[in-house]
Amino acid sequence: RNYNLDEMGKVSNFILLLAYQAIFSAILCEASSRNKQNSVTGGSALAKDKFVRASPLSLAAVCSDGIVLVAFHTAAAMEPLLINTGELTNGDCESDDGENFAGDDSEDDNSTKYVSCFKGLPATGGNVPYRIELLDDNGTCLMCSGWRADGAALANKCRSLLRREFTKYGETNALALAADASTWLVNCAYSDNLRALSSVGLLASCIDGNRQLFLIDSSGYHEVRAFAMGSGSRLINNEILSRMELDKLSMEEALEHLLIAIQEKVSSEFIPRDAYVEIATLSPQDRTMSRINLKQRRGMKSRK
Repeated sequence: RNYNLDEMGKVSNFILLLAYQAIFSAILCEASSRNKQNSVTGGSALAKDKFVRASPLSLAAVCSDGIVLVAFHTAAAMEPLLINTGELTNGDCESDDGENFAGDDSEDDNSTKYVSCFKGLPATGGNVPYRIELLDDNGTCLMCSGWRADGAALANKCRSLLRREFTKYGETNALALAADASTWLVNCAYSDNLRALSSVGLLASCIDGNRQLFLIDSSGYHEVRAFAMGSGSRLINNEILSRMELDKLSMEEALEHLLIAIQEKVSSEFIPRDAYVEIATLSPQDRTMSRINLKQRRGMKSRK
């Protein structure tokens, strides 16, 4: 009888060991699945944060002659008092000589509809709440999506990291900045004294002629050729950006194609038809960020 009890005890221990191994394997598989999903969606902050999902659409793309960044401002479409509309005229969709921005002497339906849609933010002057921020004198810039206060905190941290890197090494590096900024976001998320930031960013840089674009969030940093964040970004990424070879187009051509495609495919639920659009370009030739109004098409041509 004692012999049978010992054998039963060994069998029970063996069964428990198998059960523990099965549970441990299931946990590892789930963690691996989550990591894979995060890498596909661009990180947990981008996929789950409600402030990021509800933020107005913003996108950036690497082009043949630089990087173009576009950020929509939708609050003024519902409440005009939030922006000084005296500085924003309906003529912002045309160039100085009345030429349609959508194409050279173009009269097709897409160009007409494009000109009558979005309004342009002024490139200079006024108390305009820009979402694309210049970080240093080399043209490195950051466009954030999510809670505006957290986006400002992320931009300030990036400036601090750039100053520290320049003081230590005498130069700056976009890859190092993206890694350090992402590490800071992770530290905020897991700190006992800080909270996770409800913001993600697209870091653009043309240092040393390299056109680089990084998505930064609390899951890490990811180099991308084009990416959209905020409301309607899933549609933009899947239906527009993934199907365009924007790196073979100039900044002017890419901007034209993007705005027309957004107007045609994105519902007014995400972007009101009278929303304001903020545009900035980053050129490796002059290594500086330039804010572009919709009517300043010839200014973009001169930098090719």
